[in-house]
Amino acid sequence: MEFYERVSGARMHAAFYRPTEANLEALSPYLIEDILDFTRNCFTTLNEMHNILTFNKVWKHRLVNIGIFTHQTCFDYSLTGVMSRSVGIKRDLRLSKLETYANYYFLNFRGFLGQHGDSYDRFLIRMNEMAESLNIINQVIYKITKQGVIDKLSNVSAHHIMAYTGPSIKHKQNLKNNYNSMEDLIKHFKY
Repeated sequence: MEFYERVSGARMHAAFYRPTEANLEALSPYLIEDILDFTRNCFTTLNEMHNILTFNKVWKHRLVNIGIFTHQTCFDYSLTGVMSRSVGIKRDLRLSKLETYANYYFLNFRGFLGQHGDSYDRFLIRMNEMAESLNIINQVIYKITKQGVIDKLSNVSAHHIMAYTGPSIKHKQNLKNNYNSMEDLIKHFKY
């Protein structure tokens, strides 16, 4: 939340990422350094948690065969995310070539599945997904710094950075649109 606040200017307001533009003034080498420092520390913490919990007998006793879901339960209650992936249902929009969003298509990452549908499977999936999130963060930062976005903020268009942080705009529109009707706004978001 600290990084979110530093980039957007408010704790719960996404002012960095906007349709057709990104707030490039919010990016700085200091922010990138802090994010990289956080990912290193977080990865160390995740490894410690993994070493302590994953094979701990008490932890496993409290999670294995507890809160079991089946395929049918997932369909009956429309469960998604980790709940459905814990029973082996492979459904992740970020990995779908047809339904992906925010240019996840250009990143290299994995999805994780369970087999038993119990709380222990969900714990393992969440641990793996947290580590994979750190991987995604590092890839995005690498691509941003490789392109020199931080060094030449004033010379980079918003579309340049959005290739890594948001949807690509195929049809460049006027950045100062006056939305006089709902149809204009819908067309804008479609593109």
